[in-house]
Amino acid sequence: MRRLNERGAVAAEFALLLPVFMIILFGTIEFGMIMYSRELITNASRELLRITTNAGLEGAVDCGCAIRPGASRVFVGYYRLYQNSTVQARDSTGRTATFRDLGPRVTAADGTVGLRFESKDFR
Repeated sequence: MRRLNERGAVAAEFALLLPVFMIILFGTIEFGMIMYSRELITNASRELLRITTNAGLEGAVDCGCAIRPGASRVFVGYYRLYQNSTVQARDSTGRTATFRDLGPRVTAADGTVGLRFESKDFR
């Protein structure tokens, strides 16, 4: 009879602690998502674009992707978000366009930042 009571106690403890553990788990995941941004690139230029995130910073990452001319809201990945984060696009002629200080521009609800590169932006 004692074992049956112990089983019931374990089940009750599990039922009480599971919500606490789930809150901690999902809170950690949510906090991690806040610290990263999700770039959505629109290419309004006539050139194929190569994208580098955090260009000029120590954590610079080439996304390894090419954004076709006319592409809209292309997801290029999750990247570490800093207050002074940048996204730089390079066209096939070597000209670049850069969006700087993206930290405050990130949409809090879903962690996205939308960027539109146009031909006039490249130098």
